[in-house]
Amino acid sequence: VDVNTERVLSQTPTVGYPRDLYLVNNRAYILVSYAQEIGYESNLITVSYGSRVYVLNVANPADVKAEGVFSFEGNLVDSRMVGSVIYAVCSDYTWYETEDGVAVSTDTATKSYGSTWAVSLNITNPENIGISDTLSFSGYGNLIQATNYAIFSVSTNWNYEDNTATSVVNYIDITDPQGEITLRGAAQVPGYMADRFKMDAWEGVLRLVTNTGSPSRQTYITTLDITDPDNLAPLGQTTLENASGETLYATRFDGPLAYIVTYMTVDPLFVVDLSDPANPQVKGELKIPGWSTHIEPRGDRLIALGVDDTDGNRKVMVSLFDV
Repeated sequence: VDVNTERVLSQTPTVGYPRDLYLVNNRAYILVSYAQEIGYESNLITVSYGSRVYVLNVANPADVKAEGVFSFEGNLVDSRMVGSVIYAVCSDYTWYETEDGVAVSTDTATKSYGSTWAVSLNITNPENIGISDTLSFSGYGNLIQATNYAIFSVSTNWNYEDNTATSVVNYIDITDPQGEITLRGAAQVPGYMADRFKMDAWEGVLRLVTNTGSPSRQTYITTLDITDPDNLAPLGQTTLENASGETLYATRFDGPLAYIVTYMTVDPLFVVDLSDPANPQVKGELKIPGWSTHIEPRGDRLIALGVDDTDGNRKVMVSLFDV
């Protein structure tokens, strides 16, 4: 799209649900999930689903050319590109009941299970993309955060009988430039994590923000020492006392600070100082109507996208905060 003239220059179809896009030089790497493949054999039509990466040459935006496509198993949850490797976390989610320790699928299941794995795709040659390594780990991991040395995948263990949850964080080592993946340590924190912006690695510390279930909904801030990848050690933990009973929305980390938005009837924006990971401290709080769903730090300003519901009618709202 030419944003100056608001004119579509070209369109290139892909199959599947769009997940991620990377733009490197003149190539676009598009990752999709739920890519449908239909087969026909012996008077039977078969339908299967998986994930794909498409490589498009966008040097001439008016004449985009497909250079390669590669399919891989599973529902793509999230991905990161490091060098010439794309690391993708995939999952297979199922509801189960257990009888005598054996998983039985039912329509009235009260617990959720699933499998999660990481796959590394070598994209050096777009016409010959291949899998470098695959690593499976326990739990249904639907959120990841990544650095250039590790992927942190969060698996949530739900107990719907008492509406509680705990989150297990797996440390996945991706330091090998050829794409070898190694599972290192793991740690458990209370509550569930709503999106990947609620987790961040900074100066050897992994910071996490989680929410527990209702009616006693609490927001937890937990810090973990990740300098020894095989032993993720707890450093500190605190709750947002003035956010008791509220749902966690936008969260963003910016160096030693965390900006956290919760909501029930108004939107408190909390500023949390994490410069001492063992002692997280709430330094500021601001209440505004509605709530924020995404935050972009810009030095001592925050740009937030959210919802304004002051008159009972919800409207898209953009806010600028002086922090």
